[in-house]
Amino acid sequence: MNGTVPHTLHLLCIPVVGDGSKTYSAARRGATAAPKATFVCVMASTAAGKGLYGQPAVDVRGQGGGGGQGGVYGGSGGIGQGPIVHQHFTSAAVVQASQVFNCCPPPSPAFYGRQTILDVMHQFFAQDVQKRKIYVLYGLGGVGKTQIALKFIEEWSHFSDRLLVDASTTETIETSLKNLATAKQTGNSMQDGVNWLLSSQEEWLLFFDNADDPEINLNQFFPKCNHGNIIITTRNPNLRFYGGHSQVSNMEELDAVTLLLNSAHQEMSEPNKLLALDIVKALWYLPLAIVQAGAFILESGTLDTYLDLFKKNHAEVLKNRLTQNQDDYAWAPSSCYVSAALFMSPSR
Repeated sequence: MNGTVPHTLHLLCIPVVGDGSKTYSAARRGATAAPKATFVCVMASTAAGKGLYGQPAVDVRGQGGGGGQGGVYGGSGGIGQGPIVHQHFTSAAVVQASQVFNCCPPPSPAFYGRQTILDVMHQFFAQDVQKRKIYVLYGLGGVGKTQIALKFIEEWSHFSDRLLVDASTTETIETSLKNLATAKQTGNSMQDGVNWLLSSQEEWLLFFDNADDPEINLNQFFPKCNHGNIIITTRNPNLRFYGGHSQVSNMEELDAVTLLLNSAHQEMSEPNKLLALDIVKALWYLPLAIVQAGAFILESGTLDTYLDLFKKNHAEVLKNRLTQNQDDYAWAPSSCYVSAALFMSPSR
C-alpha cells in the first residue's frame, strides 16, 4: 500500500451459499430455516476523499484467487490499492455486523397471512402523520410478532429511517442507540443517538424487538419529542398501554396449512392439505414451529411421516420443560411446540 496516500478500509460481504443474507435469527424470530450461509468478505482500500467507494461504485467480480480474474475495483476508476483479504463468516456473524447500522432486515420469505393485523397497523400509522405514534404487538413466543412487524415495516414506505433496537436487555438497547449515533456520525454514546432522533424531523422508526423483560422501563429510552414512530414486540401484555396495539395469537387454520405447504415446497393438493392440517393442529398453529416443520419436511422427511416423529420428540421436550423454572414471560406452553419443532430441524 502506498504510504503517502491516505486510504480507508471497506468491508464487503457477499453471500455465496444459501439465503443467510435474508435470515434474521431464524430460530428465535420465526424466520425461515435457511441453511447457514457462507459469506466471502473482501477487505479493500480506496483513496480517501473519493466518497465511500470512490468512483465508480465498487464492482466485485469473479471468484478471485491468486492473481485470477476476481478483484475489487475502486478509487478513481482504478484497482483498489490495498491487499485483498478473504475471510469466511456464518450468516449469524454478518447479521451482527449489519446491526451496527441499526437497519431492519426484510421479513422471512416464508411470511404468509396476518393481513388483518397488517391492515390495522396501516390504518393506525396513516392517522396524524405529524405526531409520534407507538404500536405494540404482544403475544406468546413463536406466534410471529417480529415477522409481522418486519412485514409492515417493509410495506410502509413513509419511514425515513428504520432503526432496529434489540430490546431484550438494557445493555442491548443502549448498544443499539450507541450504534445509531456512530452510523449517523453524531457521536458514540447512547444520548448522542437519542439526540439525533430528537433533532431529526423526519418520519424515523424505532423498532424495539423482544421487549419481554418486565423490569425494563422502555419509556426512558423513548426520545422526548412529538414526532417519530415506535413499534414494540413483546410477550408482556402490560406494554400494550403504550399506544395502539394488537394481540398476536396463533394462525388461522387455512393460513397455517398454506404456510406449511409453502415452506415444505409441497403441492396444494387435497391429500396434502389434509396431512398438513393434522400437522399444524399438532403444532398449535404456531408459525415458528410450522416453518421449522416445513424445513424438516423439505430436507429430511415427508408430510405423512413427520407427525409421528414430532409427537415422539414433543413428549421428550415437554418432559424436560416441566422440570424447568416456568418464568411468566420466558416460558409458555407454546414454547414446547416450538422446541420440539426446532429439535427436529435439519440443522441438528
